[in-house]
Amino acid sequence: FYMPTHFRDTSGAYQRLKTNWNANVVRLGLEHSEYVDNPIITDFNNSQQYEAWMISKLQKLDLSLNYARNNNIKIILDMHTMLGGNNKTTQSNLLVEYNGLAYDRYIYWWKYIANKYKGNDTFHAFDLMNEPADAWQPRSHGPSQKTWWDCQIDAATEIRKIDPTRTLIFETNNYASCYRFDGLDKFPFDNCYPSVHIYEPGEFVANDATTVYPGLQVNGETVNKQFFYKILQPLRNYQLAYKY
Repeated sequence: FYMPTHFRDTSGAYQRLKTNWNANVVRLGLEHSEYVDNPIITDFNNSQQYEAWMISKLQKLDLSLNYARNNNIKIILDMHTMLGGNNKTTQSNLLVEYNGLAYDRYIYWWKYIANKYKGNDTFHAFDLMNEPADAWQPRSHGPSQKTWWDCQIDAATEIRKIDPTRTLIFETNNYASCYRFDGLDKFPFDNCYPSVHIYEPGEFVANDATTVYPGLQVNGETVNKQFFYKILQPLRNYQLAYKY
């Protein structure tokens, strides 16, 4: 179950997740909302605004951890919004790749979180980066000169220095797409695993409740179990190759 930190995550919500849905894991996203958050970020390049926002999010996380623990639910902590934002510039969806300050703050906050919650067993895992996405148009590299893959490896390295047994989740490029697992190297840590987000076919996932399943036709193919097995095959190959 995905729950952004601006969700009204009262103790009653966690209780309902357990009793009505039998949920045992919540993916809690450190996600910005201009409509709900206080404080909000008006300038995603302003590190002081981002810091104030992040501190408020972690305070809410502390409450969520208590609610989760009381209902025997584990938390996956998701780094959803980073300095620079998501989809906030025409040059890039992932500022940490080429902006030195954004990269520095990304690493800083993972180190901060690892120290603050070291050994806290209410967490199932830390999800290192939500839906990495390269630039839509060419841009010059700056002081960082990292890739989406480098950034996650660097964050994992620093987290493991602090909390060596923490489970980690990594994601692929193009919004955590399955096909990006083709030819991808092994993530160089134990006790970690990949995550994917399925947004294809758009005719199915973005449609309403009247969509026929199985049976919807997309580019001459029937959307059914075999259709999704085909989409997931690169992930399955990756799992088998590296024993995830």
